[in-house]
Amino acid sequence: MNNLEISQEALKRTKNWYQSAIRGFEDKRWNDVIYSCQMSVEQALKAILILFCIEYPKKHDVSNVYLNLKKQSIPKWFLNKIKYHSKILRELVKMRGLSSYGYIDGMTNEDF
Repeated sequence: MNNLEISQEALKRTKNWYQSAIRGFEDKRWNDVIYSCQMSVEQALKAILILFCIEYPKKHDVSNVYLNLKKQSIPKWFLNKIKYHSKILRELVKMRGLSSYGYIDGMTNEDF
């Protein structure tokens, strides 16, 4: 498989995670919404990194690596969004931990 094909596969996973977030929202399972949104954004950003042959660590927060896209030859409209995308992922990664282990820390749906 080439990078384009791998990137497309990653985008399929992005869609699956996003659909999980929608189902969680409909069911008012806020922890699942946060978790699935984070995974969706993570997969989307990794798909873009794969497309540009940028290696990333096998961890959830690849926002710092994603910022390396600024060095690529990409359209300006997308270039202007890179910092914002990174910020979204960082925030969701923080929230993901809380959503995953809220039963330990005593979190409720109101916290989300």
